[in-house]
Parts: sequence; C-alpha cells; structure tokens
Amino acid sequence: MSANKSYGALFRLPREIRDEIYSHYFDRTYVVFWSYYKYTSYQRSVQKDYSGKLADLAILRISQSISSDATNILYSKAASKATTFKYDFRLNPRWIHSLPPTKQATDRMTNVEFEVLIDYEFQELLTDQEDDSSAFRMEPLCEATVDRFVGTSVLRDSFRTTLRLKEGNKGMAQIDASFGHLTRTRFFQTLKIFNGFRKLHIVLVWKPDDRWSVSRGQKNVGKVKKELEPHLGPCSVKSEYCSRRGDDTTIELEFQPLKFHQECLRVDPALAGETGQGSEHA
Repeated sequence: MSANKSYGALFRLPREIRDEIYSHYFDRTYVVFWSYYKYTSYQRSVQKDYSGKLADLAILRISQSISSDATNILYSKAASKATTFKYDFRLNPRWIHSLPPTKQATDRMTNVEFEVLIDYEFQELLTDQEDDSSAFRMEPLCEATVDRFVGTSVLRDSFRTTLRLKEGNKGMAQIDASFGHLTRTRFFQTLKIFNGFRKLHIVLVWKPDDRWSVSRGQKNVGKVKKELEPHLGPCSVKSEYCSRRGDDTTIELEFQPLKFHQECLRVDPALAGETGQGSEHA
C-alpha cells in the first residue's frame, strides 16, 4: 500500500477502477490529422476549427507513472468504451496537411476513422507525370495516412472511411469521373490490404442532381464493391439512404477483412506460411 501512496491518491484505487476512469476520460473521437487551406495572395493560413476535438492528452503529462498506467487504455478497448482516432483531410493540392501521428502511436490505434473530401476538380488534379510540378502528389498523403494501417502485423478493431464526393458545375458527370479516378488512386488501392481490421466500413456520399443520378451513383458503388470484395471479403450494405433531389445520397459498405484474411490462410497453407506469422500478435 505504501508503494501506491507514493504515486498519489489515484493509485490507491484498484486497477479496475482506475481503468474505468481512464476509459471514461478517453471515450471520444480525437482528430489527429487534418487539412487546412492557404490564401497565398494574403500570405495567411486558415485552419478548420477543431476546438475540443484535437487530442487532449494532458493526463499523460501529469507524471510518468500515470502516463504508463493510462496509455494502455488510450489505445485499447476497456469497459465497453473505446477511443477513435480521426483523420480529416481533403484531396486537393492547394490544401496543406498537418503532421501525422508517429508510427509508434499509429501502431497502437485500434479504432480509426477517415473523413475524406474529394473535390469536384479531383479528376483534373491527378497525374502521374513526374515532370508536372503542379501535379497532385498522392505519395506523401498516402505515407501519412493509409500506409500506416496495412497488413496484419497489428490487429485492430474497426476502420471507417467516409468518402465524400463534392459535386461541381457538371453535375453527375463529374461525380462519375470522380468515382472512376478514385478507384485508380494509390490511396484507394491501399485499402485493399487493410487486412488487420475486424470490421471495415466504406461510406460513399454524394449529392445527386436528379432521381436518375441516384441509380447511376449506385452503379458506381457497385464498382467500388467489386474492386474491394476480392481483397476484404464479402460485403454487406449496412445502410442506404437515397433521397430526393438536393439531398445527399449515402451508401455504407461493411467488410470483415481480418476474418476473411484468416479464412484464406486456412484454405491456402502456402500463403499462411508466407504471411501468417503477423496474425498471431494481438
């Protein structure tokens, strides 16, 4: 007991109670990566207001003993509560991205959420030509986001990404083009190797310009589903909201990539010998 007293009143409580306190404290969504845009003509930056959403980890700076005690709860699921780490960014070369969390931090995240805004000019910005200095470079963005969560060396609970396609003045034709370009990006292709998540949700959101464009959008969602199912397993439509003109259409797809990956390993022993060792680590 004397050892516990030396760490303060908090450590006089049983471990189970301390875990409940930490779990309640960390039961929220923290924005850990975001985009902001710059008005170059005015030489000033404007950042989205994330007041109250950025990670408030002051409790970890109280003392080394409290930091060690609480960190395990921050990155795990306890007392039916879990911390979600959110990446909120935009696919646009004129927007600047914050510094991403360290690899040490991302390796411990079990619940991850992406909120991705895909501009109506997205298809005009993408290029693979190395000699185009104004091209939209996907590499740095992928290294800061999707690259951190691939494979099965770290097992995680849930991943949810909302891909919001912003319409332009060309209406659904631009949305169609954005869907097509999206599936060819390295960002989207990397999602195919998110095998370490127990559940993975892909939410597609767009605004139709008429009732016919709703069905056109559904066909595009079918293409997305067809691209991902061979890699993430059978997909189920968890929710579908197709509204009247002027409102957003939202379709949510759910995969269970970890379960599918493990079943594939059992079926193919040769593949298990090559990649199975990572799936043993919890």
